[in-house]
Amino acid sequence: MKTIALLYERELDYGGVESHILTLLRRADARSFKFVILAPVSEQFRSKAQMLGAKVIPLLHWSAFQPFFIYKLAKILRLEAVDLAHIHSSIAAIPGRLAALILGLPVIVTVHLPVWLYHGNRQTLKPRLGRRVYISLDKLLNHRATSRLVFVSERFRDQSVAARISPAEASVVIPNGIDLDRFRRGVNRDELRSSYNLSPDTKIVTFIGRLDEEKGLDLLLEAAARLQLVLNGFEVWLVGDGPLKTQLETQSHRLGLEDRVKFWGYQEQIERFLFASDVLALPSHYEAMPVVLLEALAAGTPSVVTQVGDNDLVIENGEQGLVIPPNNVNALVSALHLILTSAAMQRQMSEAAVLRSKDYDDIHMVRQYEALYTELLIKTRRSTEGYNNAIPPE
Repeated sequence: MKTIALLYERELDYGGVESHILTLLRRADARSFKFVILAPVSEQFRSKAQMLGAKVIPLLHWSAFQPFFIYKLAKILRLEAVDLAHIHSSIAAIPGRLAALILGLPVIVTVHLPVWLYHGNRQTLKPRLGRRVYISLDKLLNHRATSRLVFVSERFRDQSVAARISPAEASVVIPNGIDLDRFRRGVNRDELRSSYNLSPDTKIVTFIGRLDEEKGLDLLLEAAARLQLVLNGFEVWLVGDGPLKTQLETQSHRLGLEDRVKFWGYQEQIERFLFASDVLALPSHYEAMPVVLLEALAAGTPSVVTQVGDNDLVIENGEQGLVIPPNNVNALVSALHLILTSAAMQRQMSEAAVLRSKDYDDIHMVRQYEALYTELLIKTRRSTEGYNNAIPPE
């Protein structure tokens, strides 16, 4: 059995990365691989990970530029007898790869967001300089200290290779996957909607995810304010939590949407919200491949998405939903209005979405990662024996 270390510098709580990691824990062959997580974690995430057999080491205060932290991380990797480091962010990937390099470990970096987006988009001097430093260092380590770069987005993989940030021969695409079984259970939609006290004629526009700047939720509320001028009987559901919650609540009140917008907070059974909804709205400024979009496919919920990341590769415009330009409120209003007022379109898109979802089975995703683990571990065993002696034993 081989030990895989999963590294991440932000608190693991809920979201796309968390879903990805939990899928690895749930679906990977327990006879071949065991996992240790090195990251800050919420109690909720720790409980889920431990129930799936992972060891959790709540490593706080990550630093990309402190030699002592890199030494500390390498020491933990050695004490845990780690065979391969699997890193899930461009920040953790700096000390993580340096620590793995000391020990001679193979390294996989999953690129959930490319480095040029991971560090924000503010244009003042300090953020711009910071991005340049991180991008340059990431490029160096991609070429010199990474066994494989796994992109969840085909488009971002191609852009990264074209910009020579990533080496083509080490850069592969493994799309995100979801547990399709969760969406194959029979559900009585009328009873489900009744449990939310919805009338049969009420239309539901739902967003599910982190309430953060990148998601374009201010545009969704602005669209709702305009939509109510031409359409009655609809609600907007925001399912999730995040730093913009208070700001969005204030905007909702300012636009007179108090009775139309519901903030549900974090929810475990998001499939219930998707089954009850008429359309998923994802007006993001940037994405790679959002997991919730795949979940909407599986639930048969039509989507309105912006043309960012791989959104328009997942959603074929006019088939499983509608694709609109980013940062365009008028296009968002028109797309939502079109779907919400056409029962025939909703039905056709719903059927097409369920068929499309079969391409994103999480079992297939994890088997590809297992094949990568095995390939790299075999190569490492052939090229070196044991750990590097740079980190003394306890």
